[in-house]
Amino acid sequence: MSKFMLLVLFFFSNLCWADGASYGGTHEIAIDGRSGFLRHVHNWSSPEKQKIFFDFQNHDKIFSSSNTFSYVEFVDHYTQKVLFHYPSPAYTRLWAYHDDIFVGMSHVKAYNPYQLVVWKRDGTVLYKAHFSDTVAELSTDKLTEFKEKFPQAYLLLKTFFFEYKGKTYCDFMYLGITNEIGKESWTFLHDLRKPHPFVPSSETVTNWIFWYGDQQPEIAEINDKLILTIHLREGDPLIIELPK
Repeated sequence: MSKFMLLVLFFFSNLCWADGASYGGTHEIAIDGRSGFLRHVHNWSSPEKQKIFFDFQNHDKIFSSSNTFSYVEFVDHYTQKVLFHYPSPAYTRLWAYHDDIFVGMSHVKAYNPYQLVVWKRDGTVLYKAHFSDTVAELSTDKLTEFKEKFPQAYLLLKTFFFEYKGKTYCDFMYLGITNEIGKESWTFLHDLRKPHPFVPSSETVTNWIFWYGDQQPEIAEINDKLILTIHLREGDPLIIELPK
């Protein structure tokens, strides 16, 4: 094992996490678990990351063999055998629950389609999300108007819409999205911007987004449901019900 990896391994009983950040070259973080260690590597110099990111309707390619620049893997402590190796977005923090459920969180927004991913040991993605500090809030009338005025833009952005507490939002603040949907439709949404309704954050001009807090995540079984709690930088934590 490299000297660098030894420096970044941390052990927290059954629950493990690690932080790391880099913007250039190869970025690597790892955490120690019960039976092995979880490692993440992301190569910033690869041009492939732009190809996947700008394919806005197929961002899940980040989890496929199309992604040759970023991965997570779990290595057995004793045999050094790689127990899993999966393509992934860029992460700046890792967390593991009983070597069975894994969480990747990220401050990286540039060319990174997801800032939060939860997956199982077998590679099944349980949850994924992209975050922006502001999103468009659309009333029923504004949503109808957007669909009528910009039908092609709506189709491209359809998966970027979400509902929260009876309101409709669109997370459209992606680098390069104007080239896809057109300046007029982008301006329409830009004029409706509001802070993200449940994930407060701040962004920098270099496309970092700061949203998660210092406290480590938690998982609990409540009424036969698996509940993940992600503590945010501010405000109430993000509560996610995971499929079993």
